[in-house]
Amino acid sequence: MLNIFKIVYRNYVLALFIIVTSCVNDDGVLTDDKEVDITSSTSIVALLNSLQSDVFTLPENALCFSFQYPIVLGYNTSSSIEITTFQGLVDVLSSQSANFNITGLQFPVEIILEGGTRISVETERSFLDVFSACELTTFRENFEQFYGQCFELETPIVLLEETGQEISFDSQDGFITFLDTLQSISSPNFKFPVGISVLPDVAFSEILTYYEFYEIMNTCSGCPNVSLGIEQISGNVYIFSPDFEVEDDYEFIYSINGVVIAPALLVGNTLTKDLDGGSNEICLTVITPDCLDGVEICEEVFVP
Repeated sequence: MLNIFKIVYRNYVLALFIIVTSCVNDDGVLTDDKEVDITSSTSIVALLNSLQSDVFTLPENALCFSFQYPIVLGYNTSSSIEITTFQGLVDVLSSQSANFNITGLQFPVEIILEGGTRISVETERSFLDVFSACELTTFRENFEQFYGQCFELETPIVLLEETGQEISFDSQDGFITFLDTLQSISSPNFKFPVGISVLPDVAFSEILTYYEFYEIMNTCSGCPNVSLGIEQISGNVYIFSPDFEVEDDYEFIYSINGVVIAPALLVGNTLTKDLDGGSNEICLTVITPDCLDGVEICEEVFVP
């Protein structure tokens, strides 16, 4: 009981410290004003996540646009903070946690593009257009990269339309089919909490915000970027091998023209094969603990 009390007390003091320092910081003022109209925004969460790793060395011109301050961001606690400088934005980055994180912002916001052009961003959709123009990674892109590799969603999966109407999916396939109907930069608008199984251990977790999605995705390697090394030894004989950094727990599956090669024919992760004349399609599938469905690369080798 004493240990539990110490943990609760420590967490309380930490939260109080964050709130107090935010309130007195000249670059950001935390408020509980319920009149502030905050729009849920995967874009601002994705933006903050992309800057997170460089939070202490980040230059203000790190992006292809900058905010015209002040801007107002919303927390998962229903409080909001007015950011008056770029340093205030950096301070928000370094103070986020699972219990205290940004979930949205107040529109409109004015941004300044490279070259000095100013535009007013009125909606989340307009903000996504800025992401597209600046080639920034959206939550949708991150989600599709790691979904099925690092985590799966528990059903039912409930999304919210712009009108607030709920859409429920009782299967993963139904959810993926719907996701494919959305515009390429549009992100799924989840109704929280969301049940999630973290792979490979299939550990169940319940997450409450998009920030928590990123906490999971940021710790997952996902599928490796694979390439296939090809070396001709003599005549029709070729050696095929992974041309990327390999870990001990990687599994390799080769196939030639759709026929899977027996593992016993491999030497380590290398395949030596006498190919038939003509066109041959050589495929390598790599399976890792963070890429359970595997990632495949295929190359064509023409033998005269």
